Amino acid sequence: MDVEKMKKVNSWTKYNREYVEKVYKEYGTAETYFRKASAVYSLKDITVPTLIVHSKDDPVVRVKCLPLKECMANPNIIVSLLKSGGHVCYFSGVTSIKRWYPKITADFFESIIERKESLKEYEK
Repeated sequence: MDVEKMKKVNSWTKYNREYVEKVYKEYGTAETYFRKASAVYSLKDITVPTLIVHSKDDPVVRVKCLPLKECMANPNIIVSLLKSGGHVCYFSGVTSIKRWYPKITADFFESIIERKESLKEYEK
């Protein structure tokens, strides 16, 4: 890896070329590395309720990177795509330091618990 070239990296494409492809040579290309390292192949095996929250304006993991088709094919996965929120920030407002994702995460878990309890009642 050429450290001087790495200092000049100013895009993900250049980063992939100068770092990923050099460090993970056995994959040949960054695309092959990311495809083989992806969790997309495991999504079909998820058997417990799973909540995925992602922001459409995430500058690091672009929304087009999400395997939405594979997520939607699994009834145990709920995908929540948000208009804004950045990269895992999810603040309650522009000047707020409070994050809102704990509330929806708690709501998700509560609904799972309530469903499980109602199924127990139904089975009696």
